[in-house]
Amino acid sequence: MMIRSSLLGLSLVATVTRGGTAQAHPVRVTGLVYDSVAGKPLSSAFVSIIGGGRNTTTDVKGRFQFDSVEAGTYRFAMQHAVLDSMGLTGFVSRAVVGDGRDRAEVVIALPSFATLWRTACAGPVPRDSGFVYGTIHDAGTGKPAGGANVEISWSDIVLDEAKGVTRRRWRSQTRSDSTGTYSLCGIPNTALGLRMQATSDSLASGLIELPPREVRVQRRDLHVGRFEPDSLKRGVVRGVLTDNEGKLLAGVRVLMDGVPEAKSDVDGEFLLRDVPTGTRQLEVLSGGTLISTVLTVEVAPGDTVVLTPRLGRIAPKESGLIGGRRLSIVGEEFIARRRTGVGVVVDSADIVRRRSVSASLAAFPNARLDVVNGDPTLTLVGENGSCIPDVKIDDYAAGYGHLRGLYATEVAAMELYPRADGIPKRFQPRTGHPCALLLVWTKSAFK
Repeated sequence: MMIRSSLLGLSLVATVTRGGTAQAHPVRVTGLVYDSVAGKPLSSAFVSIIGGGRNTTTDVKGRFQFDSVEAGTYRFAMQHAVLDSMGLTGFVSRAVVGDGRDRAEVVIALPSFATLWRTACAGPVPRDSGFVYGTIHDAGTGKPAGGANVEISWSDIVLDEAKGVTRRRWRSQTRSDSTGTYSLCGIPNTALGLRMQATSDSLASGLIELPPREVRVQRRDLHVGRFEPDSLKRGVVRGVLTDNEGKLLAGVRVLMDGVPEAKSDVDGEFLLRDVPTGTRQLEVLSGGTLISTVLTVEVAPGDTVVLTPRLGRIAPKESGLIGGRRLSIVGEEFIARRRTGVGVVVDSADIVRRRSVSASLAAFPNARLDVVNGDPTLTLVGENGSCIPDVKIDDYAAGYGHLRGLYATEVAAMELYPRADGIPKRFQPRTGHPCALLLVWTKSAFK
């Protein structure tokens, strides 16, 4: 179902209550900002009086206050990152202040998820899913791309001690209307591996990852471009990479689908040439596999996009900290094992570059890629003969056939222990004696 324009320009009407005794002097305005989608007050919301030159921020309870406001009719504007994530502009609410009272109470409430759902979608309001909406434009002309196919796909990885690894794939698709507007309803907001793309005739956007979010409403506008062989009709992406303290980062890998990999130089600068037009995804990898920044860029024909992303760093004395956020136990253990140098690691940049997890098996030393029972299989060749390592995905027993079901962008790293005596004790099987072990970690394991 196509989203109606009312969601794109949604605004609020404030609820105003007045109290106290009649007074002629300026009054105090107190208020509350409430997030009806999450069902709780909205802290750190920016509230301003339009034309009055006054602003404030809500406290942890969603409260705000303006003292000495002259009687009259005012418009209160509210902005917050939650609105940005939903693609909604700041709300503007009209309220009457004064009217012979010494105070006024203003309540600004975001519409509920049910209200937003009924605006964009059909059917009963779901409990565990949301929707993605937006507009599709032609990157070359800037005009709306009507009739564009918009698709979101995702997958479930079910890990079970008895059944091993099973995988299910899902997808939802629709077409944009004559204004380029679309909505995709029933999208699980916490699913991993959400990927989105728009196509129209000979035009296409890149494949864009949608990170899991607590907010059940997301806006995602895309530009579709023509895959031109002429470099003059493509674009350039360049930038400077720094850490959170502003220090220049050299040797950092910069990846984009369809473009050769780049690395930042001693000045932190990187350059990607001949970038296809449209909305494209760029991934910046620092410090190996676990520190990454994923960005989306809009590339127009002959245009140069300049980026200045900041990346988190692993603290030297606290390897479990990434950009100020503590890693999961799985991530901390991974870093500790990697430092020992016993195993061989292939990181996510190599996997993405090779486009599939199975093809990335050939990146290991002394490795041969065979086909066993129809599945690409890693065979290690050494002085004592050949060996096919056992496989675990996120520490669950799996087979090589399961690797074909993993997207390259979903995998954080692979660890290979080519000798039986080098396999870490906690990964030793209860029965049997594998000659080698391949550990495959999805990005969800490190969250």
